[in-house]
Amino acid sequence: MLQKIMKKMVEDNILLICEDQALRREIELYIGKGSQSREVILTGEYGAGREFLKKCPRRCYSFFFYYGHKAWSMEKEGEILQLQKELLEKKDYKTAKIYNEYLIMVSRLNQHKAWLFYPKEIQLEHTNRCNARCIMCGHYHADKGKCRDLSEDTFQRIEPFLPFCQYVGLHGYGEPFLAEHILDYMEVYKKYQVRLYANSNLSYVPDKLLPYIDQLFDEINVSCESVQKADYERIRKGLHFERFVENVKKVREKCPHVRLNLFAVIMRQNLGQLAELVEFAAEYGFAKVSMTEMIAMEENGNYGDVPGLYPNLLSQELKKACKRAKQLKVELHFPKEAIREKEENLEQEQKRLHAQHGLGEEEELSVRHDTNLLFDRQRIAREAETESIHRCKGICDVFSSQLYCTLDGRLAVCCVDGYHYTEELKKASSIKEYWQAPSVQMIRDCFQKKKLPSICNNCNFIILDQLKYLDVLDRKTYLETVNRKEKQSE
Repeated sequence: MLQKIMKKMVEDNILLICEDQALRREIELYIGKGSQSREVILTGEYGAGREFLKKCPRRCYSFFFYYGHKAWSMEKEGEILQLQKELLEKKDYKTAKIYNEYLIMVSRLNQHKAWLFYPKEIQLEHTNRCNARCIMCGHYHADKGKCRDLSEDTFQRIEPFLPFCQYVGLHGYGEPFLAEHILDYMEVYKKYQVRLYANSNLSYVPDKLLPYIDQLFDEINVSCESVQKADYERIRKGLHFERFVENVKKVREKCPHVRLNLFAVIMRQNLGQLAELVEFAAEYGFAKVSMTEMIAMEENGNYGDVPGLYPNLLSQELKKACKRAKQLKVELHFPKEAIREKEENLEQEQKRLHAQHGLGEEEELSVRHDTNLLFDRQRIAREAETESIHRCKGICDVFSSQLYCTLDGRLAVCCVDGYHYTEELKKASSIKEYWQAPSVQMIRDCFQKKKLPSICNNCNFIILDQLKYLDVLDRKTYLETVNRKEKQSE
């Protein structure tokens, strides 16, 4: 396959990534002969370019992008900025997104010091309001009176990123479809040809939003921890199971091309129901099921609910879920290290599990900790580097190609770390300024020194082994450290 993509040109040291014969002839006339180095010319043929760059060894070529009858260097800052400007002027947003993704990959391959690319993906918090108080979430004890919607200023500042951005995730620490002016935002995303996705509990899906979901969305990650009504409503306080199921059916019927993925947090309260979640997913046409272990939160005092405290039961239940997924042909993602060759002490763990008090319904809700991750992110400090204890190779996919933006314009490394931000959007007048901000540069330096930033010590992307460009060299120790901290906190 790759040999078909790599089309040799006039000299052996020039590779043209192009299948279109007319475009090939045009470029051949433009290039002529006499190249001095091994060069790769990328074109707007998206699949061919991505395939080549994914398999390309590091620092083998100089890269160019052919556009508007010219080959633009992807190594020279002036030409990169000029092409970005030209793409904007022509409103060629489709090509702008392809070029930007190539620029991300080339910058990673050739280890560019100056990053000039835009994030391929932006998670933009449209609201931190939520109609539920889930027992594993920051909303459980949050002061709902402090919740609000995305500011107009923040959206206006993020809008210049959208022509180059392929995907926007509507979620943050709220239920995205509750956001004020959500339909107005949909029109802007439509204008810039941005594809959308969201994390949602699907408790609220107004009919007027359905046409936008059908037209603009690629997928919705649907949060659900139990398909038993009583347990669902105890875990997701304030929601109603019947309404959730009706909304699943409605989206499935009105938006048939949108991929639905079921996301479940594994905790003490649903440990015996994992196979049931797989069966529910198969029944209602979900494409994938992802199960992640709950990470305890100090605000909620839920260290005793961590599934790692019941390792043998967890292993047994995951095996049951895997078996049903295979039978029902459901794609299942889960923490594979949690599977044990042999389970022991099952009776002891069962007794300890049943000795725990209910699902949290006995506790009277109060706003005990209203300065938590929903409202009080702190600027990342030097400790992110100095307190690093794990070794790594490469760079995090999320950090280097995505951006997380809170509703008040604070930019963060990702959505997993809810306690820190790197820079304020209003202080970065360009994407180049953001990448050069001291706090962002500090994270880049960590990866350059093969040190995993300390803020990454409880990362679900690492735990589920979902990163393509980052390897944690002491992965076993990393996972043991996560489990040990949870047990100590209990």
